[in-house]
Amino acid sequence: MATYDNLKAEMRRTGKTQENLAELLERNESTISLKLNRKKKFTLDEAFTIQREWFPKCTIEYLFGSNIEQAS
Repeated sequence: MATYDNLKAEMRRTGKTQENLAELLERNESTISLKLNRKKKFTLDEAFTIQREWFPKCTIEYLFGSNIEQAS
């Protein structure tokens, strides 16, 4: 399965980097790399933060598909 192709494409279009994403989510870059490569899942809160702050015209489904999990 693809690794967040739509999210990565939108990041490229807007000049956002993995480092920017780490800052936005207050995570380290290693964690973000694992998430972008589907080794770990984005939480629902993280997905909504990315969508709301960076890509308000895109849907969660478009950006993430079903590979998010409820934050505990």
